[in-house]
Amino acid sequence: MSLHRADPRWSSPILFENRLGFYCQGLDRVCPIQATVCLDYGAEYESISTAEGMPFFTIEQTTRERIAWPDEAIEQALPAVRTRLDPFLSQRATSWTIVSGLPCQAMERFAAEKNYRWIGPPFALAQWLNHKPNLFSGLRELGLPVMNGCWRPLPQLTYEELRNSIAARFVAQLPVGAAGSGTAFIDTRQDYLDACLRFGDQPVWITPNLGPLSLNVNAVTLQDAVYVSWPSVQLVGLAGLGATPGQYCGNDFAAAEDLESSIVEEARRQTLCVGEWLSGLGFQGLFGLDFVVEQTSGMLYVVDLNPRWQGSTHLQIQSEQDAGRIPLIAAYLLARLGEIGNTWLANQADLFFQPITVSQMILRWNLGAQGKVNGELEPGVYSSSVFQRLHGGLRMDEIIGSQQIIVTGAVPSAGWKLRCGASLHRLYSRRRAISANWLALEPWTQLPITSCLHSLDITLLNGKP
Repeated sequence: MSLHRADPRWSSPILFENRLGFYCQGLDRVCPIQATVCLDYGAEYESISTAEGMPFFTIEQTTRERIAWPDEAIEQALPAVRTRLDPFLSQRATSWTIVSGLPCQAMERFAAEKNYRWIGPPFALAQWLNHKPNLFSGLRELGLPVMNGCWRPLPQLTYEELRNSIAARFVAQLPVGAAGSGTAFIDTRQDYLDACLRFGDQPVWITPNLGPLSLNVNAVTLQDAVYVSWPSVQLVGLAGLGATPGQYCGNDFAAAEDLESSIVEEARRQTLCVGEWLSGLGFQGLFGLDFVVEQTSGMLYVVDLNPRWQGSTHLQIQSEQDAGRIPLIAAYLLARLGEIGNTWLANQADLFFQPITVSQMILRWNLGAQGKVNGELEPGVYSSSVFQRLHGGLRMDEIIGSQQIIVTGAVPSAGWKLRCGASLHRLYSRRRAISANWLALEPWTQLPITSCLHSLDITLLNGKP
């Protein structure tokens, strides 16, 4: 079965909404995406619009300021661009399908107002699922392992009490958080004091730090089935990428091939169980799970449920296409539109779980103050060994071999301001980026990272580099 965006099974053009606009890449090859509503904007977006005939309706194009957009900020996107979006939609077509990667009340209501078909995470249920106590309760119902821990405000217990009762190294998490925004890794008394200042009297989930290995999985649930894709090793808190401890900074699907097969299969088993639980709650669509792997036993624990599009999803889609497969997300959309049936999907279940050998690194700005971009970094395909731009290209099928990388991910242009925690851009590769001990980046990554930062020439707004 082949699929292309011009396939007649797509009954109407698609308006795609997500936090980051470049997430449309990959999906736009197989789905008729004709416009994207998002928060960010980058140097490559104009070329994407020209090549695909698909405009971006976005906030950053006007503000020219990159911030660490939280998922809930998607509610700002539609109101900010609606005066431009409405005439575009009415001129292009009378019927649209809106595909939203995030729960968004504003877009859900807009679809109802316009009588457009809407496919996305149901807002109220997604909010409930985002609350970790609800997730842990569900895991216990399913008989899946839950980490030992307690819900307490950190200041109620001293650092010594926590070391004695939890572990010498422990983690504190808010009930709701994304990309590490609500997580603190506590190895020292100073870490504990910083976390107390950060979280205050809010209850946090306090658990042992089981080790550096974290896995991420994308999956889809429908009314009668769950489909799981190949996991990635998460890049978290890597100083070489400018990330703070616990901050999400990429995914390494290629490194997952080095894991014990029992770990990979256990991730699949637990994801299937959670997907069936979600289906029973009435949730249909894309979801993701974050696991931590206990270093000593290899046991997997679910620590986060993401009822939405994830940072790894777009790269998975591109890699599935590169391998000549229909992306899981595209198959899900066709199933929701009633264009493919259960038998076909069931026959693809193992194919959706085939290995993907790519990685992505996300460079972060975390120097504690606003920065300003003074230089220009041109998106495209580069040689990783000498960091020389070879040609334009923003997708995995446009690079050859393991020595080429892609610079993309909404690259900021000269004059853009950067808020603390914001992402700068992403580097895609066909080789693993994380070392075998999961604690550091592979040596080959250093030249591209430093070269990118040199090209951007970022200074603090007070003038210091």
